[in-house]
Amino acid sequence: AALREPYRHCAEHGLLRLDSAEMIELLAPAHLAGLRIGVHAIGDAAIDQVLDVFEALAARGPGPGHRIEHFGLPDESQLARAVAVGVHSVPKAIFLRELGANFRNYLNDGLLNRAYPLRSMERAGLVVALSSVAPVVADDNPLTGIEAAVTRCDDQGVAIAPEESITVHQALRA
Repeated sequence: AALREPYRHCAEHGLLRLDSAEMIELLAPAHLAGLRIGVHAIGDAAIDQVLDVFEALAARGPGPGHRIEHFGLPDESQLARAVAVGVHSVPKAIFLRELGANFRNYLNDGLLNRAYPLRSMERAGLVVALSSVAPVVADDNPLTGIEAAVTRCDDQGVAIAPEESITVHQALRA
């Protein structure tokens, strides 16, 4: 989870696993062959990097809408960039429930308000596909993920950015 600003209580910004040039080199053959690519990105710095790569790939030729798995902590400009390049967003609303206490402990308030902003994603026009992220989470029941998308409560009942909730219908569709 790579951030532009440090995590709360420390100077760490997270980690980017690859540099952009390496990602482009690895992903270009799949993109040019018309294959959909899925890249995991949590944090605004990680999302910037993936969007830069997807934009560079799009400049080489058309491809399918690539996926950003997690798409955690995006800002409004990143949502607009994602729509422009045809990204499919695969947020993990279940993380709100399972990791909410960690989010509250390690993210400053501005970032916490961008934790899986489902309503903003929908409003921006992104294709949104919720995921159970099994077997990473303890409760991979899809209904629990739907509940998290609608209530946005962690396992202690604390709401995280409740203004980003979506309806049951939207969650079922996603």
